[in-house]
Amino acid sequence: MVGTALVLSTLSFAVGVAGDLSLADPPNFGERVVLRLPPELPADAPRAAPLPRLVAMAAASEPTRPRFVPVTFEPLRLEPMVWESSAVELAALTEEAAYFSAKPDPRRKDA
Repeated sequence: MVGTALVLSTLSFAVGVAGDLSLADPPNFGERVVLRLPPELPADAPRAAPLPRLVAMAAASEPTRPRFVPVTFEPLRLEPMVWESSAVELAALTEEAAYFSAKPDPRRKDA
């Protein structure tokens, strides 16, 4: 299988080279285009002002240190939540809310 693939790719390459060499002259029709990078700008094109020199600006300013602000933390006190079954009230769903609520799964034992 590898030999067959090698023979076919070699044959394909040879046919492509022969096809390219069979062209006597390359096509010489159409317009000649010269691409310039970067493109030339027209004389009336709006131009931005040059940027100020960053080195001179940095040297002129005084070096400043960041302000030190002390950070304080207050400890949190976490208390366990107490469940009181007498404080829980069950309310019936309205018709619209019941339409959008999930139906209970009949396979669950607690439903």
